[in-house]
This record gives sequence, C-alpha cells and structure tokens, in this order.
Amino acid sequence: MHLRAFTERDAVEICAWRYPEPYDVYNQPAWNTVRASGEGIASAEKRASEFFAVEESDCLIGYFRLHFRNGALTLGLGMRPDACGQGQGKELLSLAIETAQKRYGAQPLFLEVRTFNLRAIRCYHTAGFSAIGTSERFTQTGTVPFIRMKLSSEDAPRLPLERHKKDAPQN
Repeated sequence: MHLRAFTERDAVEICAWRYPEPYDVYNQPAWNTVRASGEGIASAEKRASEFFAVEESDCLIGYFRLHFRNGALTLGLGMRPDACGQGQGKELLSLAIETAQKRYGAQPLFLEVRTFNLRAIRCYHTAGFSAIGTSERFTQTGTVPFIRMKLSSEDAPRLPLERHKKDAPQN
C-alpha cells in the first residue's frame, strides 16, 4: 500500500462503494448529493489538505482524513468494501498514524467509531488506540452511539468492548 493525493475522482468512487449489512450505515449518498451538501470530501481545498488516498496495485483501496474537530486532531478512515475484514485495515491505519505523526508531531490523535463495529475497534486497539469515552452523534441514519478513542495513552482507561443489542444498526 502507498499514499497518493486524494482526488475528486476518488471521492466519486467512494460515494459508489456499497457495504453489506450491518456496515451499510457507512454507505455514502450519491456524489451529486454529497457535492451539494458541502461535506468535507466535496471540498477541493479539504481534499487537498485533509484527505489521503491509499492505493494497492494502482487501485484505490482506502482513504483517511486528518482534520481538527473541536480542537482535537481527528482521524477518519474508510476501506473499499471488498477489502474489509481481510487484515488490510492494519496497514491502512499504520499509514494514517505515520502521516499524522509526520504532519503534526506529538499532537494527540483521536477517532470515533460506532459501538457495533467490533471489527474496526479491534483493529484500532491493535494499533494502540484506547477507548476513552462514549457519546451519541446524529448521523445519516439517526442518532447512534460512538466510542471515542485516543492513540497510545498508557494511562487512558480502557472501556469494555462488549456488543450491546441496542448498539447494532437498525434497518
């Protein structure tokens, strides 16, 4: 895997990715809808400064975004649906962490993940993230619970990873 500039073409492709249930909550709206909404991925300026494309064999396999939200350096990432669950997320996450450290030094790195996504949570734990809290956020699918995680703070309390029925996406 390697990094390259994130383009509008990448954004259009990501909007066409379709995940199987229960991960279908990560499906993006159509590109025209995203572009009209003004989301970060639709902004040429933000694509150039915050988004990174990850390729493997000249194909977009994933991406990540590094941006400040509420004053905290925040990581968002996604992987092509057919590449999920095959262990490649660890390498994508490693590239994201390395890029964050090169760009921002010792700035603490945070991410948020839906509580039902144990596959991603395990990957984040393996990479050194610790759960530091939970919250509810309004998303395209309604208000849902999220776990907030921080990279490698030895003294951060670890929250249990049990899946609760109420945390699973409702179809």
